[in-house]
Amino acid sequence: MGETVATLLLIHLAIATLLAGDLLLRRKEPLSTLAWLQALVLLPGLGAALYLLFGAASIQRRRFRRRQRSANEFAARLARRGAGAWRIEAPPADLTPTAAETLSVAIRTSRRLPTRGNAVEVFDDPSALYDALEEAIRGARDHVHLEYYIFQPDATGRRFRDLLAEKAADGLEVRLLLDSVGSRSLGVGFLSPLTAAGGQVGWFLPLGALPPKMGFHLRNHRKIAVVDGAVAFTGGMNIGDEYRGRWARRPSWTDTHLRVEGPAVERIQEVFAGDWHFTVGEDLLFDRYYPAQESRGDAIVQVVDSGPDDPARAIHATLFHALASARDRVWIATPYFVPDAAISMALTATALRGVDVRLLLPERTDHPLVDLAGESFLPALLEAGVQVFRYEAGMLHSKLVSVDGHWGTLGSANMDVRSFTYNFEVNLLVLSPTLVTRLEAIFQRDLSHSTPFTRAHVDSASLLHRLAVAACRLLAPIL
Repeated sequence: MGETVATLLLIHLAIATLLAGDLLLRRKEPLSTLAWLQALVLLPGLGAALYLLFGAASIQRRRFRRRQRSANEFAARLARRGAGAWRIEAPPADLTPTAAETLSVAIRTSRRLPTRGNAVEVFDDPSALYDALEEAIRGARDHVHLEYYIFQPDATGRRFRDLLAEKAADGLEVRLLLDSVGSRSLGVGFLSPLTAAGGQVGWFLPLGALPPKMGFHLRNHRKIAVVDGAVAFTGGMNIGDEYRGRWARRPSWTDTHLRVEGPAVERIQEVFAGDWHFTVGEDLLFDRYYPAQESRGDAIVQVVDSGPDDPARAIHATLFHALASARDRVWIATPYFVPDAAISMALTATALRGVDVRLLLPERTDHPLVDLAGESFLPALLEAGVQVFRYEAGMLHSKLVSVDGHWGTLGSANMDVRSFTYNFEVNLLVLSPTLVTRLEAIFQRDLSHSTPFTRAHVDSASLLHRLAVAACRLLAPIL
């Protein structure tokens, strides 16, 4: 018995030592590193399993423009089509200093240039969005590219599956990229009408094919639709009945989405093409997918995409600067709020400077552990002067930020560690007074269906609730 225990202990120490070396080489945050080291040593077997699933997960992929052709060649091809006329090499002089600085951060971290001449429409009504998306797909003449985290096998999902199958049968190129975790409820049979008609379906990081160092939590959370390279949709809405309030005994979802026309569509197409190449291996670097663009409006749009393969953490860096440099007001709506230390400090310091910082959260979400973990960050924010509100009219799924009334950002990223670190996300940073006015109107409307969350709520919580909140905070790095 003693020899068996000694052998198991030696095996445990050998595994822990090996994984500890891997952990140290990854240069994680010091607190995260210490936490993982403790888990590896103090939780035999379990600590190693958790580390392999969550801590050791990594993805290495080169941007699709560098797979088979150099970035310089691709840029030259864009310039020959005239697309270069809409690109902005440096922040325009008429921007406020803080907006210009934030745009500079977005440019350098995302390694994409913003474009002018875009028309951006905001949708806050799911039915109106689905109608506009369906209209765009029906009008397609060459190709339809869709990428979603969740695509439900319900009435809404069937509606779009059948429409895509119809376009594929007409001879168009139809590509549907789905996340294998978010859309796990889809079966092969559900998608067979599309594939039988000639459409292509790609599954992002299918679980059965993952090597050990790719955890199941590295997900593609983007929502993208591009039609003929001429019109694009992106934002927070997936494809499912929940957005239409069709789920029995569950509240309807409130969300926001964007429709884009103009040169920025090219950038959104690039994001889809990169994900498609990574998943399927097909190169979409051809002129037909990037038609010449014309000015459609007056909005400047910067596409900011990031993921676990992005060391610059573009979305996180852009939001951090935006929050830390705001001068008048910062209004944030997010369904899942589990900030890291940098975002928490940015919100706290900005509120302490007297800036109007408002944080709109759902009263409860479909992830109770996330709700409890997020609540643990609220007392410090309240103390600094951040105004926190809880939306009570349903499930708030909108992910928008408005800064100083000058610009706004909207996309797939939540204000949480998962979106900043583990998920593949895409946000649009839009400089347009018209769009910001619209975003702020949506925010204020949702605020009218909310109640303030105050220190009294914290102090009146039961001991059991406070313990649950404290315990869930320990899980914040992986939520």
